[in-house]
Amino acid sequence: MSQLINTTKALNKFGKDVVQDAQRELGTTRTIRGRKVRRVMSDTLRKSLFYQVFNRKGNFRVGFSAKGDANKYASFIHYGVNGTKIKYGSPFSFKKKYVNIGAMQSFIRKKPVRLRDKDGQFIKMNDKNIKAAAFLMARRVAQKGIPPVPYYQIAIEKNIKKNESAIIDAIAKDAFKILEQ
Repeated sequence: MSQLINTTKALNKFGKDVVQDAQRELGTTRTIRGRKVRRVMSDTLRKSLFYQVFNRKGNFRVGFSAKGDANKYASFIHYGVNGTKIKYGSPFSFKKKYVNIGAMQSFIRKKPVRLRDKDGQFIKMNDKNIKAAAFLMARRVAQKGIPPVPYYQIAIEKNIKKNESAIIDAIAKDAFKILEQ
């Protein structure tokens, strides 16, 4: 079906626009409790987003996903994870009282996390304090869960409205070309 060139071009433009908007959504900062905070910690997921247009005998489908290791956790970011106390309506849930404490310790060591005591004063980054902070953070994440960041859903809804007439026009052009033959 090489006759559907206009439709393929329109769907490729739609896919490209969706990926760009999804990347923009993941890279934005939000103000939470008076502080500007990024929606995600690293750019691995944002940089790995891609689309693909499938054409099977004139039936088109546009698929969106993430490449490599980012694909393993892309759904958790998109749909969120229900905590033991707070639910987001996600298909994923934490079952235990704590998430992996060892992973939380390595997170504290790698990221610029500054530890504080109960009075709000900064404390030394030693193993004892890191373990205590990791325990508290692991418990809090399991309780509150991970809020969803529906980056693809937002981008698709925006671009369907924006590209709808161009896609319909492309389908019509291709249909007229086929009928003229």
